[in-house]
Amino acid sequence: MRFKAFLILGLTLALGVLSADSGTKPEAVHAVVARYLSIPKGVVLEGTAEGFDKLTSVTYSKDENEFTINGKMQYKNPLSRKEFAQVLKALCKDDLMGVTLIAGEPRVYGKLGADSDMVKQMMETDKLLGGILYAFDWLLEDVKLPGGYKPKHAANRTIPVVAFSRFTNYTFEKSENTYRRTFCNLDVQLIPLSDQKTANGGHLPDLEKSKVYVMEPEDRENIEHLKTHQSEYLKIPAFAKTAATGEAAAFARLIRDSKLDSEELLKQIK
Repeated sequence: MRFKAFLILGLTLALGVLSADSGTKPEAVHAVVARYLSIPKGVVLEGTAEGFDKLTSVTYSKDENEFTINGKMQYKNPLSRKEFAQVLKALCKDDLMGVTLIAGEPRVYGKLGADSDMVKQMMETDKLLGGILYAFDWLLEDVKLPGGYKPKHAANRTIPVVAFSRFTNYTFEKSENTYRRTFCNLDVQLIPLSDQKTANGGHLPDLEKSKVYVMEPEDRENIEHLKTHQSEYLKIPAFAKTAATGEAAAFARLIRDSKLDSEELLKQIK
């Protein structure tokens, strides 16, 4: 199966709104490994919602599928009622959320169910990123890229790299009595890959190569297109669902960190 073949290949490139001239600096690599115990080879959701007033209360309306913030402001749930409950419950147990590939098989970070649509769409997002960055048409299938873009293939790659892809930096603004998301960032970091692996097969960085790594010209062109047209890429269904799950996760972390009664809110949602 093509999707199975993709899982075996995995991602060894990257995109994002980082510098298009080099990869991730060693100190940033250390932080990634400290958090995930290896380099994620997939998609993760990070960060806490920014732009909300201090939360003193949050209630939920099933009829409107929206939250009331501090008794007066509204925020529309970006997911279904059931999905948001899963996200909030998972993040109250473990701050990690995302997927990675180990020995060609998907593994879940955190407590979301591996069979949930949210996790499946993260894997689909990872698959599409592989198609864009490797210029493999069969990974993209019938997906039309913004502006009809045709990805470029780096045929003479000198340093293998792993793609650490994260949806983060969720920012919100008030519009009358409603909070709306105004920004999120698909940030993917290029990390030179070591031949060594963790005990369970996880990917490790080559810190020496990360000091001298320079991005391939074809990678740079693909990355610049993704960076420039990020808002259009986020309209592709799998990307849109992953971005929405990241938005819900960012808001759920804000609820959790505000020391509100998450169990009471979960009762309202369920």
